[in-house]
Amino acid sequence: MASRRPPKLTFRAEPESGDVLERPRACPGSALIGQRYLVLLIHGFNNTQKQAQEAYDGFLSLQRELGDLNPDQPVADGRIVEFYWPGDVGWWGWSRAKNYEDSLERAIGIAQQLPEALRRAVGHNDRIEIDIVAHSMGCRLTLELIRRLIAVPDVSIQRVVFMAAAVPTFLLEPPERLRTGLDHPRVEGVMSLFSADDSVLDNAFPLGQWDAQGESWTDGDEWRRGNTVALGHERWVPVNPPRVLSQENQIQIS
Repeated sequence: MASRRPPKLTFRAEPESGDVLERPRACPGSALIGQRYLVLLIHGFNNTQKQAQEAYDGFLSLQRELGDLNPDQPVADGRIVEFYWPGDVGWWGWSRAKNYEDSLERAIGIAQQLPEALRRAVGHNDRIEIDIVAHSMGCRLTLELIRRLIAVPDVSIQRVVFMAAAVPTFLLEPPERLRTGLDHPRVEGVMSLFSADDSVLDNAFPLGQWDAQGESWTDGDEWRRGNTVALGHERWVPVNPPRVLSQENQIQIS
């Protein structure tokens, strides 16, 4: 018998596009109650619910293979939670800048709501420990989430894995806001899997990031456009590296 699908936490109002729910919905409703340790899977930009689910299925299948698990044995002792958010805001064509901007705004807004939602979902535990595996813009959502979770005393971030992180590295330089979580003692470790062969991060990401509003752009800030490099595209070599960050080339470990 195949294992049951992991529970999910969703901000989606519709399977494709659609609005953001005011409060996330857990399916089944009692799935997260009483959980003390969660492993969140967070998909990226422009994924419908079906596409995200297929990506999660592939990830879980690989984990079973690597861990030599039986089909009826849950991954991570059943602590996996699939997270869904409506980052597919429209067609990536002539309006790509607007689509990217809307998706980015949603990712940041959801990260603002999620800490309280997690606390409600897991009940009244004294402490909640969270691991996160994120992809693409889901990595940006994760970093925005982390910097808010560190203000919640009963929540700790254990391990985080970024795959092809659509995150501009200049926002990780101190004193930029995304650096806050990476320097906090309650964040145990962060791994970034990068690849120079990622054409989306090489071409589309810098353009979308530059066109997005509210990203600290000012008149004459041309250096930022020229330095809009994604964390997931190449090894980041900062002057003052975060204590918790390690980086691996996906090509070398695949």
